[in-house]
Amino acid sequence: MLQRAVPLGFLNLSSLSSAVSPTLPVGALAASASACNLSGSLLTLGGVIQGNFAIGQTVVGTGIPSNTIIVQAGTKGTNSWWLSNSVTNGSGILVQAYVTPTVDFALIRASGGAVNWRDDGIAPTAVSGGGFPMLTTDPPLEYRGDLSMLQFIEQTGNTSSVQIVFYSTSG
Repeated sequence: MLQRAVPLGFLNLSSLSSAVSPTLPVGALAASASACNLSGSLLTLGGVIQGNFAIGQTVVGTGIPSNTIIVQAGTKGTNSWWLSNSVTNGSGILVQAYVTPTVDFALIRASGGAVNWRDDGIAPTAVSGGGFPMLTTDPPLEYRGDLSMLQFIEQTGNTSSVQIVFYSTSG
């Protein structure tokens, strides 16, 4: 039986003069806290807390890198959570948590000029051979790997952007 692909969101990546990773769609809002503290990779909730923070949710707020998720509860009774990425230290920050949708694949296309891409944890470079090339005349790339590992950079002499549409399949 053919599965229907449900679009989850669109992303346009520009300013590709250095390697850039896509920001995955964040999904439905699950919780928020109005005055949080950030230190290292620890989030301590504060202020008005609405909803429920939980492991696996994507968190968004000032000083929190994109694609950061809650990976573990902090010390019992402290209303804190460990995050997957180090954050910029700060206090009094509004933080929101989202239920992360399952992204099964993405369609990716370059425009304006050719780009190089990699998904092995090594940043691509702008020179020829600095990653897998993606030309503006290529058909869209159907990518089914780990989207958080993707990085793009425009090839030398180009002003490029990358358009990504994220999809989930449903039965």
